[in-house]
Amino acid sequence: MENGRMNGTGGDDGEPASGPVGYLSRVGEALINPRASARRMVLAQPTWNEAIMMVVAGYAIAAALLQAIQIGAPELLATPSTQPASDANGEPARTPGLLEKHGLELILALFQFWIVSSLAWFVGVQAGGKATRRQIMGVVGWHTLATAPLAPVLSVAMAVTVQQHASIFAPLILIATGVYVLYIFAAFIAQAHGFKSIPQVMFATFGVSIAVALFFTILASILGAA
Repeated sequence: MENGRMNGTGGDDGEPASGPVGYLSRVGEALINPRASARRMVLAQPTWNEAIMMVVAGYAIAAALLQAIQIGAPELLATPSTQPASDANGEPARTPGLLEKHGLELILALFQFWIVSSLAWFVGVQAGGKATRRQIMGVVGWHTLATAPLAPVLSVAMAVTVQQHASIFAPLILIATGVYVLYIFAAFIAQAHGFKSIPQVMFATFGVSIAVALFFTILASILGAA
């Protein structure tokens, strides 16, 4: 990264922190003061490759934490199975292996990163934002990495919510965590584009997300009917 290389965790003075301690320090800043965290990332000017590596690292951290939960407390992630016990020929249904599963999920995460960063840049510029596409890719990539520790919280809360006799606290945690992740994302985008209002960016992000989801739902329906 240029203009004060962060090494993913650098400081404003002295030698940059490194390793897990530095990462946790930067995550803490992102969660507590997202605008300052985004400002640091914009100044660092990560390259496209570095932004992509942040997405890969964020996915790896989230997947590792989820795997640890799956091993230590599998009941937290247990949900009613939607996969048939057998295929159309009566044979046992095939389940993807661990590497195949994570490979497909990582490809999906990278595709989502490209869609989200492109829309955040394009919509923001149309609204008067000043960020370059590279800057937006940097903050979106950092958002993926910084919020990776929250991914297991969302997954566990979602799984517990759909379980029978689920606690009322599970959906509340799910909603609260989801809104908080959205707030951090909006703060990052607002800082990069130079927008003052984070709530306005949150509503715009929510609206664009619904529009994109609706588009892909209609597209899937058309392709399914073809």
